[in-house]
Amino acid sequence: MKKILLILTVAMMVGCTSNRYLLSDSNANSKYLVNRISELKKEGKITGKPLLMVDDSVISPESLKTNRLPFSSTDIAQIDFLPKNSEKAMNIYGERGKNGVVTILTKKYQAYLQTKAIQPQPEGKILYLVDGLKMTLDNVKKIDKNSIESINVLNDKNSIKKYVSGDYSQAVLIKLKKGIN
Repeated sequence: MKKILLILTVAMMVGCTSNRYLLSDSNANSKYLVNRISELKKEGKITGKPLLMVDDSVISPESLKTNRLPFSSTDIAQIDFLPKNSEKAMNIYGERGKNGVVTILTKKYQAYLQTKAIQPQPEGKILYLVDGLKMTLDNVKKIDKNSIESINVLNDKNSIKKYVSGDYSQAVLIKLKKGIN
């Protein structure tokens, strides 16, 4: 009886976690995210149930129990994390961030953000800064999208004045990956 109970318990535990963090790949790559999250857990950077953010959406633990994530390992542009109990995770995500936060940026969403960020607004002047250097929109459009680490858009004139004196309605701050000129 004890053996049967043990087998049932193990089966239930495996069944409850077998789909968690699985991607839509049909091969070994489906465990790409599972493996990355396991590494972060072993390193003590996150706990067993981190908050999972895909692009700008929270993925609920309930949906992870029954569904694979709707993208493959080749669709991922970047995986990052905020450590458990970190001030930054708590400030951004509140109590939900206490176990750590795993953020995934898909290539599709990254491309969307890049296009959205460099589209000129009809009113006012826009400042483009690439690694702190002022650039024209035409030059910004020539940058290889794969060389961009991050894009921040400032709409507050006081924040923009930290970078330049002038009457700009918006500033687009682009940071390139290390080693890219």
